[in-house]
Amino acid sequence: MNVLQLVEKCFQKWMQVALLVLLAIAIFFPNPVNAMNGTFPAVVFDIDGTLTPDCINLFDIREYAVDAVNLWLDKGYKVITVTARPQDFISFTDFYLNLIGIPTDRLTSSVYAPICYTVNEERRAFKRDQILEQAERFDLNFIYAYGDSATDFQSYDDVGILKENTFALLRWGCTECEPGNYADCFSSYEDHLNFISAQPNV
Repeated sequence: MNVLQLVEKCFQKWMQVALLVLLAIAIFFPNPVNAMNGTFPAVVFDIDGTLTPDCINLFDIREYAVDAVNLWLDKGYKVITVTARPQDFISFTDFYLNLIGIPTDRLTSSVYAPICYTVNEERRAFKRDQILEQAERFDLNFIYAYGDSATDFQSYDDVGILKENTFALLRWGCTECEPGNYADCFSSYEDHLNFISAQPNV
């Protein structure tokens, strides 16, 4: 056996080993589910600081927030809300959303925290896991996302929502949005309605 044949044989052996390794990785470490694999285009909104102007004024609504939600719904997108509000607030929040003009029966789902999370990493993990769960449950493809907190943007990042489709809301009394990967920061949805209107119906 000459040197060339020996090299070729070694190469073939290494290729077999590499294929076996790749097969093992595919079996034991499958690709993580992300929120962009589903059939139905979807939008996720946080509530406090996103639909409301901050995390304290629960009885206020951010300017043109109702229009933004309903415009996405009218275009055929599935809309869900994922909030760190405890489940004790479900009845109050549903009543309030309906009162201001966001019909909860048109929302695909509204997810509330099982407990009051006090640690940012817990909020991030909760929102990430719930977005993935809703994506799988309802066969959703999350394209757009809205939030006001760094944990919102981190969770959207975690599930694969693109930076250019993520939007930050400026809290009342603040001069800049919280840090994160997002396309734009604004305090009112008014000018953003033109962007939503320009998106295709689905």
